[in-house]
Amino acid sequence: MATFEHWLNGPGPQFHTLLAVSAMVRTTASGQWRRLDSRALYRAAASVGERYTGFLLARLSDEWGVGVRHREGCGDRALPESRGISDGLVEAFSSRAAQVDATLARLVGDFADAPGPAPDRATTARLARQAVLMERPASEQRSWADQREHWLVRAAGVLGVTADQVGRTVVAAAVGVGGLLPADVERSGLWAVDVLARLEERGAAWSRRDIGREAAAMLREAGIRVTTPRSRRSWRRWKRTPIR
Repeated sequence: MATFEHWLNGPGPQFHTLLAVSAMVRTTASGQWRRLDSRALYRAAASVGERYTGFLLARLSDEWGVGVRHREGCGDRALPESRGISDGLVEAFSSRAAQVDATLARLVGDFADAPGPAPDRATTARLARQAVLMERPASEQRSWADQREHWLVRAAGVLGVTADQVGRTVVAAAVGVGGLLPADVERSGLWAVDVLARLEERGAAWSRRDIGREAAAMLREAGIRVTTPRSRRSWRRWKRTPIR
């Protein structure tokens, strides 16, 4: 397994971590090679992604005092954003998302107008993947310096500052404006009831992965820490461990 950081998502900036998991593993006892069930890893991607988002928000809160707010997303899921970063700045760098949403709406409409049943969740998910592929922009080769300058100029136009003031303006607006995300272990029973209620609205059957995803999403949307004190201690120990 390996992780590496990526700064781009299509034409816009999106700092994120990519995780590569090898489907081939070597057993410690016999030294033989075996293949993991990659289908199980794929099915767990959404649940792992939601927990990772919660862990990242908690880390930003702990180390930088970054506040968290949420804005309306696709369906009934709220999207997390840094407090102090305006919707205008977010939308200026989310043009592809708007294009994908428009294409998905057209695909769903065409499917619904055709003879047959209305699109279910599985069909909508398949159409969403198709919309992402249809709106994938052509690759444009730019140096990192040119790409960064292009982004700074775009952000400066939204913020009303010069390009060399963008960094200081964004840091002043987003860093140190929020307190630590609270934990809510006392109400765990009530949260469990709410999670099950949301799952019942989404379908008749769900797995442990679905429960974990919805629990993490509900805590995140409520401004509650997804990580536990134990995971925070593990993170601090890992951060102090020297690379060998």
